Amino acid sequence: MALGEEAVALVRSGEHPLSRAVAHAGLGWACLRRGHADKAIESLEQGLQAIRAGNSPLWFPRLASALGAAYGLAGRLTEALSLTEAAVAQGVAMNLMGGHSLLLTYLGEVCLLMGRHEEAQQHAEQAVELARAHTEPGYEGWAHRLLAEVALASDRPDAARAAEHAGRALAKAEQLGMRPLMAHCHRALGRALAQGTDPAAAKRHFAAANQLFIEMDMQAWLGQARLELERLA
Repeated sequence: MALGEEAVALVRSGEHPLSRAVAHAGLGWACLRRGHADKAIESLEQGLQAIRAGNSPLWFPRLASALGAAYGLAGRLTEALSLTEAAVAQGVAMNLMGGHSLLLTYLGEVCLLMGRHEEAQQHAEQAVELARAHTEPGYEGWAHRLLAEVALASDRPDAARAAEHAGRALAKAEQLGMRPLMAHCHRALGRALAQGTDPAAAKRHFAAANQLFIEMDMQAWLGQARLELERLA
């Protein structure tokens, strides 16, 4: 966050649109991972404006998909779907397959928020395949986490499938030091195990998720994780 804010301050008075876009993208991504939707939207919207002002279409897919994810987090689902779909479409049109797995995951997350579970699963499965093909283990982790969430959100929750994908995502996150992903994976594992016969393990995962959410000020998910832990007390 500190580095992102410093970058934005450095480009504020400049006349280089691409530098502004990159700076606002960095800060916006950090805010998005922390769950600060309003701050993420503010920064990413400015980044998108800079891309358009500087005619830098190569940066559109990454920024637009992140902004769409931020809209989704804020409950602005129509705008979220429009932007994440546009980001994926433009990435394909320009053959920008490096990092495309993350764009698909963002689109899948928005579909999940809208209750479009089959589409969310399809996007997540495609994201896993692309991430493996392009050796993107971090993005593969986020896609597995989405598959876990889809399994938990379906009309007939599949706890075993959710635990399998959350476990795979957690392994990637721990290997790469991706603490926000670790927090989400622990929560998903807690929810999956709470449906089975191992409430003690579920409590451990919920406690780990809570601790990470607190340490990183991820308030958007902390309240939910606390309630889930209290239900098992």
